[in-house]
Amino acid sequence: VTISGSGSSSAASSVSYSFKSGNFSVTAADYFFACSGSITGTLPNATTSTGPFHFKNMGTGLVSLTGVSSQTIDETGAFHLSGVKYDAVSVFSNGANWLLF
Repeated sequence: VTISGSGSSSAASSVSYSFKSGNFSVTAADYFFACSGSITGTLPNATTSTGPFHFKNMGTGLVSLTGVSSQTIDETGAFHLSGVKYDAVSVFSNGANWLLF
């Protein structure tokens, strides 16, 4: 599914939305993720992809995010969205690792 729209400028924008119910890898073309089940998403290389990427837990499973190689997420090896329905997080790259917002 692609969501398209335009802002106050004349340029249109397009973002990607994906529903995930199994383990997955995030690509630079991705943007929004609705996740269900106890699954793991692997973020792309933080040195070449800046994000942002947005994740929302649509169920009660544990949604885990990991970096590639030794890249961290807020200085830890992984981040876990709690098993609370509608819990959400956004991640951005600082050029070396991932930061949560």
